[in-house]
Amino acid sequence: MSKALPVLDDCYRTIGVRGDRSCERLAEVVHCHSCEVLTSAAQRLLHRAPPEAYVAELTALLARPLETSRAADRSVVLFSIGDERLALPTREVAEVAVAPQAPRRVPHRSSAAFAGLLNLHGQLELCFSLEPLLGAPRVTERARWYALVIAFAGQRWVVLADHVEGVYRMDARGLLPAPPSSLRKDGALITGLVESQGKLWSLIDVERLCARLGEPLSGAFGGAPLSAAEEGP
Repeated sequence: MSKALPVLDDCYRTIGVRGDRSCERLAEVVHCHSCEVLTSAAQRLLHRAPPEAYVAELTALLARPLETSRAADRSVVLFSIGDERLALPTREVAEVAVAPQAPRRVPHRSSAAFAGLLNLHGQLELCFSLEPLLGAPRVTERARWYALVIAFAGQRWVVLADHVEGVYRMDARGLLPAPPSSLRKDGALITGLVESQGKLWSLIDVERLCARLGEPLSGAFGGAPLSAAEEGP
């Protein structure tokens, strides 16, 4: 049987600020909150023994075995190119920025993926379109140019996007297998599918992507390796 609550002096409700204000101490303390009578009553209430039912409920709760939680131990950056919904591991994305202008083409470079040089914060970056590598139609006109800066193995690569959804945290065990059609492609870039907001996003293997972008630079772009210092007219 639970213990009864202690009897408290609730004079504040009768002769105090919540009552008729006839208490002689109000002239001195102004408000019941400043009176030691109310303070003492509050302390007795807080230090009372807990009800037996509450102790039993809390004991039963703490006695339950711990459930294995699915921790959000991985995060990805979700973005889209045309109708393609894609994802990149957050740890390899150094920056997401709105490009001030379209990339500047470099003459005599034949790679379908190489879009040109992009000026980000005063630094020229090698800029690429992923559509040719994904087998998707290339987007030539964009309302806004988003640039995702990938930092991997000491190199920087910039890929263009139409829209950046944001960062999504997930359990690595929740990664869905890549569709068989993407695995059959030569040098497939998709390593799995991420489910977010009721949609599927194709997770790109950054190591494979960077290898495709630089296989090698001289072969991919035609002629000598491309340097960010080279800028077309």
